[in-house]
Amino acid sequence: MPRLTMTIENKIDNTEVPSSITELPRRSETIITTLVSNYIASGRPVSSKSMTEDGSLNLSAATVRATMARLESLGYIERSHSSAGSVPTDKSFRLYIDTLADLKEPSGNYKKIISSCTADSTPLTPVKTALKITKALSNITHFTGFLMGMVPVRSKIKEIRFMPIDRRNLLVVVVSETSTIKTHLAQMERGLLEGLDIEAASNYLSSIGRGLTLDELRRKIVSEMVKERNLYDKLLSRALTLGEMATREADTPREDQLYFEGEINIFDIEFKEKTSKLRRIFKGLLEEKELLVKILDKAVKNDKVSIHIGSECAPEEFDGLSFVASKYKVDGSPIGTIGIIGPVRMDYSRIIPLVNYSALSLGSAIQ
Repeated sequence: MPRLTMTIENKIDNTEVPSSITELPRRSETIITTLVSNYIASGRPVSSKSMTEDGSLNLSAATVRATMARLESLGYIERSHSSAGSVPTDKSFRLYIDTLADLKEPSGNYKKIISSCTADSTPLTPVKTALKITKALSNITHFTGFLMGMVPVRSKIKEIRFMPIDRRNLLVVVVSETSTIKTHLAQMERGLLEGLDIEAASNYLSSIGRGLTLDELRRKIVSEMVKERNLYDKLLSRALTLGEMATREADTPREDQLYFEGEINIFDIEFKEKTSKLRRIFKGLLEEKELLVKILDKAVKNDKVSIHIGSECAPEEFDGLSFVASKYKVDGSPIGTIGIIGPVRMDYSRIIPLVNYSALSLGSAIQ
């Protein structure tokens, strides 16, 4: 079972999102975090009276009102009219996220749901496993789950065939043991194909690659190339060179592949008065996949959980949304991103560990 360890990243475009922490005295920070916590729990404007009722602030209602008036002028809160309660702005949510320390370990039941995605009686492909975990994450959080990036193909080779297209381009056809077929157009070095027995090269590479993954075959080819370096069998050496070049990118999925699970969940949040706005937001989200890929690619660095608030540096379409994402790794290397998309008002202390646990579980499942 993956161990839950995490840090939170709030960097975008390689520059840190300006933090509000240094701008405010501790009292103001405490009031903001209390306001955001209460707002997350209720979804309704929060009054100064309700914030002082449990005594945790150890401040009078008058002091809280005065401080909140100042915070309103600084853009941390907003009110529809003077007698209404206060609502935190995205600026307050950013401070809350940056100072969040009380993260809730996912419950045993939630861990079991995520882990069950990898315990199917029928062996699943890495892609299907990744999508099952993404769907489970969406179901647990009731938000939209997404999966972005590379999912390695681990199927075993049954046969490899090469079909020359012209003097430099070669169609690589890989048949797996499960009878799935993968094709890839590879560009060869000039002159490599001239005079080479393509069928013999195919047969040879099939014989040494049968039962291996493409990645394992690449490593074996490189090893064989070292062994044959001083031999006089030039055709064998060319066949190995052909195999190395032909398989170099054949098993490399696109980095910008993007999948959604539970898209409709984004409409089920409690902001009933904002339903039409959220529908427009999500319509823009689906139509701007390329932009979302860029945002998430910049937002997630190394092993850190990233929280990106749409209004911080995205177009208007993403206002009102938050993206919580974590990269998953295979063989120690980050290869993709999993996470959720939901309203800015979400329980980050619960969501962040769930996303992190899902990333760890996915990485472990597709090793």
